Amino acid sequence: MKSVRTPKLARDLVEFLPIRYSEFREYARNGPSLAPLHLNGLSDRTGTQQVQKADPRQPIPADLLQVGPNGLVYIATDDPGIMSGASKSESPILAWVPGRPSLEPLTGLTVLRHARPAGVRRGVIALNYEPPLVFEKLNRLGYEIIQDGRRPWIRPSPEHGQRLRRWLQHKPPLTGIMALAKDHPAIVEGRTLFRARVTDPDDAPRVLVPGNNSRKIGGLVVKGKWAGMPIYTLTLEERGTCWECCRHWSDCYGNKMNWSRRLKHGTALEERIGEELERLSKEHPQGFVVRLHVLGDFPSVRYVQRWRSWLRKFSQVRVFGYTSWPNSTPVGAAIKKLRSEQWERFAIRTSNQGLKRFGANTIYREPEAGMVPEGIVCPAQTERTECCGTCGLCWQTKKSIPFIAH
Repeated sequence: MKSVRTPKLARDLVEFLPIRYSEFREYARNGPSLAPLHLNGLSDRTGTQQVQKADPRQPIPADLLQVGPNGLVYIATDDPGIMSGASKSESPILAWVPGRPSLEPLTGLTVLRHARPAGVRRGVIALNYEPPLVFEKLNRLGYEIIQDGRRPWIRPSPEHGQRLRRWLQHKPPLTGIMALAKDHPAIVEGRTLFRARVTDPDDAPRVLVPGNNSRKIGGLVVKGKWAGMPIYTLTLEERGTCWECCRHWSDCYGNKMNWSRRLKHGTALEERIGEELERLSKEHPQGFVVRLHVLGDFPSVRYVQRWRSWLRKFSQVRVFGYTSWPNSTPVGAAIKKLRSEQWERFAIRTSNQGLKRFGANTIYREPEAGMVPEGIVCPAQTERTECCGTCGLCWQTKKSIPFIAH
């Protein structure tokens, strides 16, 4: 426990946790404890309601492996008996086995070993589930699979979503929501928290940024009617371009995005967008996708009409995104009209207006299924797919899509 390698090993183990679970049990006799990480914020990330740490000096608790399907047991021991029991468990199990253990007691578990022969604490990680983004983590952390479990993990193809993003870590939905007070200057003045990150378009190296810079979006569409098209994103200023009655005026996720470059809207931005759309149309004659807007919204009717003209001028352009402007406002009406005319290329959904079609609703709960009364839950938030590029639901279906608050 005093080894300098223990913190590194504990961080490696955390990488292979499920993204969410409700109960955490631990028996760490011959390896690092993860309970301190839970108590210092990991439980908030995973949504864990209960953390139980068994005393490793005492006998193994008889009910250690008895957790529900939404629980998790972490074991760090070289006891072959308990590992054999873990290999038969249907509940989620994560184990650290020190030394060079026999694989026979681990039959049924997927076993990982660090690929480097020296300088790494000797042992194996064994688990009976597939963590999210696991192959990216194996490559990044230097582990290899030395034994498949009952259900071998499916290795992604080279163009899979896990290969399309620079950033992989994120906080799960329903955690880290940051709401500002009603009298906060950013709320009263209708602007971002991070005024220094509002950039003049002429000072930005590019206004349309490759989607692989976003963990959730990805850089390439790999399925559906837009398959093969690269994705680009456009980011404006939250609140500064938004409908002031937006449901997320105070708890916009932009409140946590202090590094994002927000482009100042206006004529200069529109000129830059037009120039870059022309360049990208030549680079991608088979088409490309623009995500509007990572932050911000359509600031005016004029801006909506500019997108109408760009769609007419550049046949390669596809657009998807969301707006808080309701159909009853001039901006919302202009968006609705363009969407109804060109849904196949302008897939902009209206947020939190209770729409059953073309809607994007927010839910403040764990969804009870993939389909809920509000619509089809975003698959990228529930780990049913890796990112927008591997999903395509937002531009494939007209049914409304709820997003878990984040």
